Amino acid sequence: MGETNNATGFMPCAPQAENYRTIFTALSASPWAVAWTFAGADHMDFADDPGLAGSVCPDGPGDDAMIRAQVRTMAVAFLRRHLRAEASMDPWLVGASVPTDVMRDGP
Repeated sequence: MGETNNATGFMPCAPQAENYRTIFTALSASPWAVAWTFAGADHMDFADDPGLAGSVCPDGPGDDAMIRAQVRTMAVAFLRRHLRAEASMDPWLVGASVPTDVMRDGP
């Protein structure tokens, strides 16, 4: 899960060369790997309490509460799919239930 709004600039919070896309590329040999890009998200939208770092990273144009809700939903679906083998979670991860503003790269 990641964003692209904090990838550049003076001291970027999620440097382009070290962000979630880099990790996804490194996992390409994995039997199950997917990258979700949350439109309008910023680096701190993935934390409930961004703390001091939240004041340093620029806020993205997305709705922070909506992005956090989407992250929670997809994280629970991911854990249920891969820890409990619940194939019924697939639509939430790679199918019709993935939010329309989340771009997916993977299976």
